[in-house]
Parts: sequence; C-alpha cells; structure tokens
Amino acid sequence: MPMLVLPRRWTLARLAGAVALLSTTSLVMALQGAAPGTPPAGGSPGAGSSSPRQSDAPRAPRSESGPGEKRGAGVRYGIEKPLPRREGTIRIASFNVENLFDDVDDPTLSGEFDDIKMATPDDRCQAIAAAIRAIDADILCLQEVESLDALRWFRDRYLAEMGYEHMASEDVGYFRGIEQSILSRFPIVRHKVWPDLDLQPTLGQRVGEGWSDPEEDQGQKFQRSPLFAQVQIADGGVLEFFVVHHKAGGRNFRFHREAEALAIIGLVRERLAEEPQARLAVLGDFNAGPREKSLEIYLDPQFGGLFNAWEERHDRNLPREAYLTHSSGRVIDYILLSPAMRESMVPRSFFVLATLAPPDGWDWRSDPHPPGYASDHRPLVIDVVPKGDPAAPRPGPTALWGLAPDSPAAGSATPSPSPTPGPASGPRAPNETPATPPAATAPNAP
Repeated sequence: MPMLVLPRRWTLARLAGAVALLSTTSLVMALQGAAPGTPPAGGSPGAGSSSPRQSDAPRAPRSESGPGEKRGAGVRYGIEKPLPRREGTIRIASFNVENLFDDVDDPTLSGEFDDIKMATPDDRCQAIAAAIRAIDADILCLQEVESLDALRWFRDRYLAEMGYEHMASEDVGYFRGIEQSILSRFPIVRHKVWPDLDLQPTLGQRVGEGWSDPEEDQGQKFQRSPLFAQVQIADGGVLEFFVVHHKAGGRNFRFHREAEALAIIGLVRERLAEEPQARLAVLGDFNAGPREKSLEIYLDPQFGGLFNAWEERHDRNLPREAYLTHSSGRVIDYILLSPAMRESMVPRSFFVLATLAPPDGWDWRSDPHPPGYASDHRPLVIDVVPKGDPAAPRPGPTALWGLAPDSPAAGSATPSPSPTPGPASGPRAPNETPATPPAATAPNAP
C-alpha cells in the first residue's frame, strides 16, 4: 500500500479535520445508497416532500450528456410513459400543439401572411398524434390550433380511431389566427369566447403588492380570449373548462397577463356564484412561471382560490425535470381546479408526458424540427371521477353570458370521425363555423 505524503505545513489538527470530513461524507453517501461523487437525487419543484416513491411509476428521463456537453435531440422533460388509468375515471389533458395548421391555402392571404407557409408537416402531425394517443384523454384541451377546419382535418386524418366525436374551436381574436380547441368523447353543450372584452376595469382590482407597472397599449383586450366550454358527462352533470393561452413575451408583458388573469378569474367567479359546486378547470398555456403574479391571481383566495393540480403530482420524489412543461426548461402550463373539481380529482394523478426536445442550440426561427418532434410544450394530464351521492343533483349547463339552454353552439361540430382520412377542404358540417384566416409569424411570438 503506497504511503500518503502530506505537505510539511499540515498540522495534526488539520489532518484530523480532513479525515473527519472524509469519513462523514462517506457515511452520508452510504446512507443515501450513492457512491462517492454521486449527487443526491433531485426533488420535485417547490419545497420538500415526504411522499414515498412509487416503485411501479414511470421514471423521469435521464440526460445522456455530461456536464458542459451539448445535448442532442432527446426526451428530457416529463415522464416517458403515461400513468395507467383507473377504471371509471375521466381523463382530462391540456396540450399546446405549437401552430397546428392544415395544408389548405386561403387565397385571400399572400406574401408575409400566407398561411400555407405554416402548414404542419406530416411527421410533426404524426408525433403530436402519438402523444395524444399515449395519454388517451377523454377531454383534450388544445392551444395553438389554426381553426375548427384544421382541427377536424387533424382529427379525421390522425385520430380517427380515438372516439373524439365532439369538438369545439372558436376565433379568439388573435391576429395570427391560432385559437384554443377541445376534442371530446362526451357532448360539448356550451362554449363561448370573449375576444372583445374590455380589460381596463381590472386596473381597479390591483390591490396590494407585487403588481407590474402599467404599460402603454397593454391590458385593453385579450391577446387570445379564453375558450369556455361545458362537457356533458355520463352522471348527468357537466365538467367545465376555461382553456387559456395567455400573452407571451416574457417580462415585458407581465402587466398584460395580469389583466388577462384578473378578467378570466372574474368570469370564473361569476360561474361559481351561479353554481358553487361547478366542477371547473382553468387550464392551458399561461406563459408565466410559478411565482409570477398572473398565476398567483388564480390561486390567491382573494381573487380565485383555485387549486394547482401539480400539488397532486404522481410522484413527489422525481426530479424537477419530470414536471417541466416547456422545451426552454420552464413550467408555464398548468391545470387549476375549482373546489368541486379538486374533490373529483383522483389523488396523485397529475403528470406531464415527455415528448422529444430539440438539441441544445436549436433555433426555432431557422432550424428544422428534429424527426419525432411534436411541440415545444408537453401534455399535462389529470384523472377525475364523480363523487358523492349518485342521486344528488349535478351542476348543469350555465345560463350566463347569453348561453341559452339547448341553443346550437357556433364553432362546434359533433360528426363521427371519418374512417377515410381526407383533407379539411371538403364540405363543412352544418354547425361548423368557417376557418379564421391566420397570419404567419414566428412560433413563440407574443
């Protein structure tokens, strides 16, 4: 055994301290079941948790690159396999599909705003559809869909076997034409958007600290109105959704997102005042981190008091990467629940499904999508089950906002998916609305 040679300046006290430190470190490593040099397992986002690991749960994907190395395209955020479904539950999901455009050219648009430039290639459609089939949601809330026509085309061509006989998509007032949409196995009995709602009255609701300073030309109207929808389920009641896509643009548009959030939570409060037991979710792309004011508005009891479904994530011991929702390594997508919907949620059923992330250094402005790429966002999923006395009355469709009972809803369609794939340029169903002319621009434009 070679002799350990120490510098002359080392004293016995320093030597004893070094030996003690080495022994303590080795002991900690042994107790953690890790070899020396191995970092401790990462925790989930937020404060610590004492929840035991589910041994049979899907694991978070691991990075194959070492420190400082650039990563190629791969699966990094979310879990690689969806959680199994419990019998009798209803699966709800949110997925920003990043500019899902059909290949039908609008002859009124040309040059800079020619929509055909935005047509989603087949390989990306296949990847989006693969993620949707994997999560197998009964009610699927989408963001960044071109139009009802594009949604119908995508469903019929790529999801014909999924049973999505009901769909809704409306013009939300965005200059690029993309909108929020719903695919459902249950009837959609109401839906509405507010593209012209005046947001300026929300200025008077900014009480307390943490608000962004007003910005010129911000906070007047929604960048993209929420899509409200009510879905009739088998227990005779409805599940309700505000599908949101808040304004992007980082810190520069925090004021605008706060105004949007105040307006949306005001609509939520109206509905809960009408029906306190409404099983309601606000879900989608919030374009805000967990500590931003525009998200806190929904959760703060002073404003919304909604519940973040992430709190019921399936495994609290997974590293934070298992719950990141965007390719930039952030959490900006959420599912927020009313009290009654929270009671219906299956505990520990929230998860984020992994999809392919682009390589480090990839430029979305100019670089082609890598093969197998679906979207810059990940699908978020929860399961719910009706609870309580089966004989008790269930909340039914609302009469708010001019939604008359049993009135036909514009921007929706309920035909069964065609067994033969075909383009969206065929005849529209009688209750479908024309496609909204989109304008092409960069994928993450505010």
